[in-house]
Amino acid sequence: MKILTGIDLPFAPLSGSFTLCDDLYGNINAQDSVKFLSLHSNAGKKWSKIKEVDLLNIKKEKNTNGYAKYVDKIHSSIEKQINTFKPDIIHIQHFCFGMAAAFSEIDLPKIAFCHGTDVEFAIKNEIHRKTIKKVLESSEKVVFPTKSMFYDYKKLFPNIKINPVIIPWGISDEIFKINRSRTIWHKNKCNLLYAGRLSKNKGVDTIIKSMKFLDKRFVLTIIGDGDQKDALIKLVKEYGLSLRVKFLKFQPRKELWKLFNNYDIMIISTKIIEAFCLTAIEGQAHGLPVIHSDIGGTKDVIGLSALRFRSGNCLDLSEKIKSLAFDFKKMNQYSKIGFKNAKKYKISQTKRKIWDISRKVIKK
Repeated sequence: MKILTGIDLPFAPLSGSFTLCDDLYGNINAQDSVKFLSLHSNAGKKWSKIKEVDLLNIKKEKNTNGYAKYVDKIHSSIEKQINTFKPDIIHIQHFCFGMAAAFSEIDLPKIAFCHGTDVEFAIKNEIHRKTIKKVLESSEKVVFPTKSMFYDYKKLFPNIKINPVIIPWGISDEIFKINRSRTIWHKNKCNLLYAGRLSKNKGVDTIIKSMKFLDKRFVLTIIGDGDQKDALIKLVKEYGLSLRVKFLKFQPRKELWKLFNNYDIMIISTKIIEAFCLTAIEGQAHGLPVIHSDIGGTKDVIGLSALRFRSGNCLDLSEKIKSLAFDFKKMNQYSKIGFKNAKKYKISQTKRKIWDISRKVIKK
């Protein structure tokens, strides 16, 4: 089976969708092949496990005036790939993006994959809504990682008939070679962790505000980059929290895994849309107890294996943190059940299900 797919963002391991695709399309069986299209970046290709990556020399276009020409350029590049690679099927990632629009015009079997930002962007932008409609109408199957993500989509597009499939995302099987549930914690302080994109939707300001209600034993580390970083740094200074809140730049995945042991609790603070939250599952797989907001896909994925707070409510979050921190019996319990929960989400299972439906779509 030959799969053509891609994302029209600079090719770099800076988002959950690139992480997922790298695990999904890297290390595949010898009888299969994948061609992955993306945009040029300073990160190059070496970070990825995907064998065939083609970086397009096209500048990302977000403005309305130049968007149609941008999609046409991507379409021309795709046509060239089809003539040489001769794919059996197209996997459309991020079905509100320009590459998704270009893929939708190709006369080949197609499966579309919903990522969290697709619904988030569609709420804000008419171009993205039109692109999604076009992609959905051209795809034989549409994959959602959680039921909540599917319901969020249905609120926006109640009248478009699709063939939905729920396939949970997964994380690297490599993590589960060792039972990483923990019983050792910091005794005199509690190290809190947020790791991920720093955007408004991720709600990191809620975590910072919750620190006002916690004493000096609580220290927060924020790992990641994004358009809200400067605003968050300013908020920390305004609240006089500079000695208790520190920022680290984005960390490559395996470096982040090494850092997990330095922390006692992971916090997921999303405010509006969350498709799946790979980081939460990776945290659980490394024995970290998780506290998460009551939003979308995270609820489906985490279930009862973590504590939950009301989205955007910093006081409720602080109470949940205090109820868990320094209660080592409870932390051991959530470490154990969190690890057990994470084991349900192996990338090998995700890959098998996606490969199965891909073959069925091709045979039709």
